[in-house]
Parts: sequence; structure tokens; C-alpha cells
Amino acid sequence: MATTTTPGTNVQLIEQLYDAFARGDIGAVLGAFASDIEWISSEGAPYPGTFHGPDAVLQNVFMRIGSEWDGFRVDMTEFVDGGDTVVALGRYSGTYRATGKPM
Repeated sequence: MATTTTPGTNVQLIEQLYDAFARGDIGAVLGAFASDIEWISSEGAPYPGTFHGPDAVLQNVFMRIGSEWDGFRVDMTEFVDGGDTVVALGRYSGTYRATGKPM
């Protein structure tokens, strides 16, 4: 598992959410989201854009990952504790089913 620079409650929560995602426990991940979550995926991410609310994240990110990728993984290398802000560093990998190309 990844290492934290300064262990804290917010970092532990984020680590637990990445662990739940890795186990396929999307319910646990969505259950931790605030009802007004604003999920921002940057350009170059598999599904760039801004999504509002847990259902939007489920429909526009998680369900697409599950249906469009083989072996999709998120390998986190570091979590940086900035108090109310946690920075998570890592890499995505998987094979896009439509093209057979790895990421």
C-alpha cells in the first residue's frame, strides 16, 4: 500500500476509499461521498469533466470503468496530508476493451 507523509484522519479516510475501490466495493466509496460532491477529472484522465453528486460519479466514471476496461487498477504511491485537502499520487492502468490498448 502507499505511504502517507503525515498520517491523519483525512488521509486515512482517503486511503480506505482507494482500498475499497481496489476491492470493488463501490458502495463503500459512494457512501463516503458528500451528497454535493464535485468530482473533477482532469484532461487526460479516462473520463475528464466535472460531475456533481455521487450518482453522477457512479454513472459517468465508475460504471464506465467497469464496462469499458479490463484489469483497471489505481496504484497509489503517496498521500499528502494538507489538513482539509489530501493529495493522492499514483497511476491508473488497464486495457481499453474497444481498442485493446493498454493505459
